[in-house]
Amino acid sequence: MKKSGKIILLLALAIFMSCNKDTIDEPIESNISQNLIGITESIYANSNGGSVNNYMITSGENVKTFFNSESYYEMNTFVNNRIDVSIFYDSNEAPINKTSYTYNGNGKLLTIIYQSYTDNSTYVMTNKTEFVHNGNEILSTETFYNIDGSVDFVRLPNVFTLNASNEIIKFEDFNFGGSWVATYSGGNLASIVVNGYGNKDGTGNFNYTDGIASDAYHKDVFRFGAQYKLNMMLASQVGGYSFKQLAELGKNYLSGYMYLNDDGSEQVTLSALYEFDSNERLIKQSKNKMFFGSLNTTVLTYQYQ
Repeated sequence: MKKSGKIILLLALAIFMSCNKDTIDEPIESNISQNLIGITESIYANSNGGSVNNYMITSGENVKTFFNSESYYEMNTFVNNRIDVSIFYDSNEAPINKTSYTYNGNGKLLTIIYQSYTDNSTYVMTNKTEFVHNGNEILSTETFYNIDGSVDFVRLPNVFTLNASNEIIKFEDFNFGGSWVATYSGGNLASIVVNGYGNKDGTGNFNYTDGIASDAYHKDVFRFGAQYKLNMMLASQVGGYSFKQLAELGKNYLSGYMYLNDDGSEQVTLSALYEFDSNERLIKQSKNKMFFGSLNTTVLTYQYQ
């Protein structure tokens, strides 16, 4: 009886999703895990001692993060489950910089303003990124400022192209002359082709498990709300290695990928494993990445109340 009930539920869910396909103008629905209270991220390079980041979560919001084994931390405030202001502090609890975010009515990023804390105990704007949403394209323009507030220089707009499912299928980086094109299958990144970034150019292919990814798998859902998949890519100002972030945003859990540069030599590979508790909640994620012959291991553990 329990098995048949699950089958009926999955069929109902499939029918609902087919009738309610997200468009580029509609927020992606996300069932935020209210019981998650923390994520610990341990990062190691070549089996050496690494750093530990702790993401503290309250009511589905990443309110505080300790970075690099608590050498500095970040405090975040939220509006409508989306990060509004983020302030970084050093180990002496002195502010370093502040980042402010605004969004449109659909929860997509409009502006990111970066400010540095000065000796005069004030914040001075250093640069601002603005996003113009135009149909299936998003133009991203970055402006840099002098300490007196005058404009230093403005970068050419980058262009993100979306498909009808709100997935980024193309990125054009006019400042560095690079671009990439992505394809998807069943809500997961299937392949990516990168051009114009020199030795970063190549092709990537990706594999996923059968399991539907939980919110805990995506840390940025606790920062950017329902549109986290798009907002995270916009905020990171992606480049030649965008696939490393894009691959984590699929419908299913990522099991691994292989990225080969154009001369045919292996450049980046990744394998991932997951552990779940008796309630089928994600409790551990282990990722081993071989990057230019260097092994990088990341282990994330999840704490629930």
